[in-house]
Amino acid sequence: MNYTIDEPTKAIEARIELLEDYLDHKFAEATDAQYGRYLIKQYDRLESAKKLLVALQGTIEEVLLDEHLRSYRESGRGNSTKPRLRTISISVTEGMINQNLLTLTDAKKRGHVEENESFTITPDGGEQFKTSLVNPGNRLQKRGPIAAFYKQHNVEDGDRVVLREVEPSVWTLTVDEECRKVQAAVFEEIMNL
Repeated sequence: MNYTIDEPTKAIEARIELLEDYLDHKFAEATDAQYGRYLIKQYDRLESAKKLLVALQGTIEEVLLDEHLRSYRESGRGNSTKPRLRTISISVTEGMINQNLLTLTDAKKRGHVEENESFTITPDGGEQFKTSLVNPGNRLQKRGPIAAFYKQHNVEDGDRVVLREVEPSVWTLTVDEECRKVQAAVFEEIMNL
């Protein structure tokens, strides 16, 4: 199974780029060879931070995917007539926010949802709405409730949201706060390097 690892969040990348620009500026001003070597070591540290960030995000994605598969498999255990309720974790991109989209491409590729499937969704803190999965884009058709959800919860590029089926075709939509905490901790760790 191919599962694409998300790129590091734009905020962390921007911070690292800012630090690299600062080091470039300092390197251009450096007149002392020892100070120049010190700056090169700092460049190396930033490069290591980038690699660490990519590795951490990969690990986080793998854990999220594994948890999704485990809960999906276990949801129907012990009762063969019990419907298998689904949980879908979605990484939100800046494009999704700008266009008020919630795309389910990965879930569709894995066979967890189908084109034209109907959804009744109750967003955390919002009003229930009905929508369906449409093409192109493997996205939910209704954009207004998605825009309101993103705005209400200050969803940013790199955040994860969770669609959780509570009964067949009836879903809740929440922000994955644990993922936000992990991202904040990773960001803090990188800034302390």
